[in-house]
Amino acid sequence: MMTVQTEKQRVKRTRARTCRVRTGCLTCKIRHLKCDESKPECKRCTKDQRKCDGYSKHIPIRSNHNRPWSVTVLLHKPESSSPCFGDMMLVDRTDNALHHHARVYAAHDLISFDTGRGFWQQLAFPLSHIVKPVRHAIIALGGAHRCFWASNPAEGALVHADVRNEAIQKYNEAIQCIQSRIAEGLEDNNQTTLTCCVIFICIENLLGRFSHAVCHLHAAIRLLNCHRQKLQHPPSSKIPVIYGLKRGHSTYEDDMHDIISEMIYWLSQNVALYTGDLYVPELDWHPCIPSILGDETLPFSSLQGAQESLSYLDFVYEANFNGDTTSDDIQRHRSCPLPLKAVSRHYTNAANLTQAAYNVWSSRLDLFKRSMSGVQLGPQEQQSLAWCELQQALWRAFLNCSDGGYTKENSCQILERVEDILQIESAQTRPVFKFDGDLLSSVGFVCTACRDGDVRNRAISLLRSIRRREGVFDSQEMTGLFSRMASVLDGKVATWEALPWGATRLSLELSRLSDTS
Repeated sequence: MMTVQTEKQRVKRTRARTCRVRTGCLTCKIRHLKCDESKPECKRCTKDQRKCDGYSKHIPIRSNHNRPWSVTVLLHKPESSSPCFGDMMLVDRTDNALHHHARVYAAHDLISFDTGRGFWQQLAFPLSHIVKPVRHAIIALGGAHRCFWASNPAEGALVHADVRNEAIQKYNEAIQCIQSRIAEGLEDNNQTTLTCCVIFICIENLLGRFSHAVCHLHAAIRLLNCHRQKLQHPPSSKIPVIYGLKRGHSTYEDDMHDIISEMIYWLSQNVALYTGDLYVPELDWHPCIPSILGDETLPFSSLQGAQESLSYLDFVYEANFNGDTTSDDIQRHRSCPLPLKAVSRHYTNAANLTQAAYNVWSSRLDLFKRSMSGVQLGPQEQQSLAWCELQQALWRAFLNCSDGGYTKENSCQILERVEDILQIESAQTRPVFKFDGDLLSSVGFVCTACRDGDVRNRAISLLRSIRRREGVFDSQEMTGLFSRMASVLDGKVATWEALPWGATRLSLELSRLSDTS
């Protein structure tokens, strides 16, 4: 008996590691006490003068018996007479991987803070799950974006050699599907074709085939103009609301048209700067223009208001420039030297009329920055503010342009604003692609419109330090082009006034000078 009692005394009592009851109040669970489950407050908490935190909802535990059985795949070489399911699964995995890459990584670049968000998040990616040609196009976009990453030597090992071929194959399959839908006369074919057309532009720019991208741009403009005419008598049927594009009384067609039209409109401006054309194909659409710029003594209420009001400057300048231009002027300007220093009567009149509007906008932006001096802005707000400051510097240099081009001070301010934006995006270590943009074209303006050699070399060094593509502008291509231009100017092979503007025209002229020298 003594031995038995000693063993019983040696047994150490331990506290329960789990709560005594799973259905009691939250307070009793934490205290590991039995709960009487009285409601609304249990008596135990009331007696101990504790606050009863109530009861959590009961969530049934899933049994392992309800889960599907796992399948063990035997890795062996199939016989020649049996179908090779492994190859088919590999193709599916490749497609899914490229589709995922487009939705996660390519979308991060394509969805900028000003344009494109509605198209990718509410139109293209949702359609890729239910419309076959759009899915093929998105897969091709993912492959083209990975190839663009591979252009960076540090990322080359991450991309298989056949990714480019896979992207081109899916690209061709998307085109074939669209052709089939056109032949069948499907009702939503115009929407699908427009969506794929925008994706095709991105694919061609990512692959460096800029001429093909311009062809798709012109095709999109024709489709949009035709679509605008059809919207005068919209069809009775509507697309389901799953895309989230219905706003008020506007139809899906209206929203889709505006979203794509905005992207095509700004990309056409991007292409015009690249090719050196002052006039782009007519698009029957214009951005929303505010009726007034407001009181110049009051700051903007938000950065979004500043961005939206900025379109008023474009409208005022284009309306006055185009309204005072004839067809003969168009032909003469197509072959003129750098247009920003060409002080024609059209430029002078338009600039003078735009100056007053710019002064109001710039004053309100400066007041807004002062009001936000003590506020910590998030990354998105910092990027928006830096973009507005870049536009402010661009318009200041443009409106104050003379026969001598951009001044050194204004050119340096543009480069500083570009460096600010790049500093905000410094976390991005891989090459960056944007559907359109202002950074590369802004640096290009400085290279071509500023006579100061030191400023020009600074701009070229800035282009060389980044790996970026915005629309048809590529930083590395621009580095080589403007380096050749600097050599021609430094060697006095040609004068600054004699060189044309636009990357394509400038490249042809530099090649001609190289052949004759």
